[in-house]
Amino acid sequence: MNQLRTPYRMNGWTIQQIIHHMADNDMNAYLRFKRALTEDTPTATSYREDLWGDLHDYFDTDIETSIVLLETLHKRFYKLLIKLNSDQFNRMLRTQAFGLINLETAQPHRGRTSWLKVVGRREYGNVIGNLRVGIAGIIGNQ
Repeated sequence: MNQLRTPYRMNGWTIQQIIHHMADNDMNAYLRFKRALTEDTPTATSYREDLWGDLHDYFDTDIETSIVLLETLHKRFYKLLIKLNSDQFNRMLRTQAFGLINLETAQPHRGRTSWLKVVGRREYGNVIGNLRVGIAGIIGNQ
């Protein structure tokens, strides 16, 4: 368990923080999409990832919680994305970093095709499976 709480590089986050960050980041992406699909040009607020990573839940929550959250969230996100049409992917939102962008541009992993491949196919299950195996190896080697 100590390796999960050891920074992977000097002044970097721990593996545990990174896994929790992945869940937080993808939740934010999902909510930005939902807002852009239901509101007229909403402003997608950014968040202080660096400060979120220092909150106690990043240290006190078992990583399995965020892994399960990622699996479940990606299933929901896939169900949302798979049936969107071109007009829906052209809906706009405003971001602090990039200004006015459409959902095609805003997608995690940059682009509809690659996101659907990651989330909707077996490759994603392999990624989560490998993540679990790698973490089990880290825990087992302590």
